[in-house]
Amino acid sequence: MSSRVTFHDEPTSRSRVRIHDQPGIQPGSRHTRVEVGVEGQIIQRHDGMKTRITMGAVLPQQSGPNNVQLHGQDELNTRVQIHGPPTVAPDVALALVHDKTPQQIVDELSLRLQQDELSVKQAAKRLDQTKDEFEAAFNNLSDWKDKQEELAAEAKRKQDEAIAEAVSEERAKLEASEQAEFTRLRAKLEDRRAEFDAAKQKKVLAEERALLEKQKSALAEERALLEKEKSALDGERSDLDKAEAETAAETQPGGDPPNVEVVIGDEGVAEGAAPDPPTADASTEVPASEDD
Repeated sequence: MSSRVTFHDEPTSRSRVRIHDQPGIQPGSRHTRVEVGVEGQIIQRHDGMKTRITMGAVLPQQSGPNNVQLHGQDELNTRVQIHGPPTVAPDVALALVHDKTPQQIVDELSLRLQQDELSVKQAAKRLDQTKDEFEAAFNNLSDWKDKQEELAAEAKRKQDEAIAEAVSEERAKLEASEQAEFTRLRAKLEDRRAEFDAAKQKKVLAEERALLEKQKSALAEERALLEKEKSALDGERSDLDKAEAETAAETQPGGDPPNVEVVIGDEGVAEGAAPDPPTADASTEVPASEDD
């Protein structure tokens, strides 16, 4: 039965040791009696401060805090860890704790080195795969981000179009409402203007009617005056006709008529002279106004 032992110095090396007393070994136990055999001999770590591998002794069960520690899950694969700076070089320790030739140890180490190199290559390959996966994920993330930006731009464009359409509809409604209000106000203004024109025309007609009434009154006064003058003239004419008749009666054949002078008003009429006929203005009637 074998397990792994770790020697702590620089460089750190690991080797395999053979443990002989199976009944006393417990994985994870700190103070366990351990016998390590190399080619039929026994080696031990005999003090707590230094690590020195010697022959022909048994490791005590209680040897201090720097004792051998057993690590593992079972008795067949137990890792023995020796604490402290060893006084024996790691390669010598390997030769002591193994019942193998140095060439076998070198071959084993070469095999382990190859295995480690293979592990490193596999790890590098896994790292490359992880890198490729990361790059693919990053590219996918970039594509997703670009897609999200495109979707956001498309959504913003549609939103802007919807807003523009709504604004256009509201503007059309507002313009229609303003046009209807303008038409209503214009019709109302036309009605008011018609009412104003009618009132103005009515006022003008009233003023003209008043003026015509005034003119009619003046004409009536003039007509009354003319009628009065006409009556006076008619009286004068009657008097003249009467005087003329008397004059004609006096002037019978057999002599000249007497020299008679008839005075009418301020003007005189010569004997035998006919009076002037009345003027046309005195007998002309004044036409009535259009309102009569």
